[in-house]
Amino acid sequence: MKIKTNISKGFTMVELIIVVVIIGILATIGFPSFQSFIANQQLTTTANNLQAFIQVARSESVKKSEYVVICPSADQTSCASSSSWTPSWIMFEDLDKNGDLDTDDKILKVENSIASTIGVTRTGKLVFTSVGTISGGSTSFSLSNNLTSDVRYLCLELSGKSTVSKVACS
Repeated sequence: MKIKTNISKGFTMVELIIVVVIIGILATIGFPSFQSFIANQQLTTTANNLQAFIQVARSESVKKSEYVVICPSADQTSCASSSSWTPSWIMFEDLDKNGDLDTDDKILKVENSIASTIGVTRTGKLVFTSVGTISGGSTSFSLSNNLTSDVRYLCLELSGKSTVSKVACS
């Protein structure tokens, strides 16, 4: 004769509470590190996007044999006079070579996907001549994250070559 026993399957409430507590402890330890990782990635992405934007401007200046200017913009239709390149920047073909966005100049590209925690600074506009060199010589951009102390520098040589670094440009 077989005796039937009632065996319940599953977890007890105590076991579930212990698992939830362990997950909570691990999340508390890992979350600050994850926030720092995300902030670092936002900074790196913005630096890479700016570097690509600058390379496109240089390429356009050579291709069209015209001056191409990159400047900060608050409204994506005109250049701002501040040194802050946040929240966006624009690229335009400068037909009269005066460095200003006039009615006859053509806007080629707009970048406005900068994270709100990222600050991009550089004094003045960036002008590429018709042969792809930078008007005014070598220059740099400084990119920082408001959430961390991380900084990236985008260094531009006279020839238009650019590099992103964690140390200031020389």
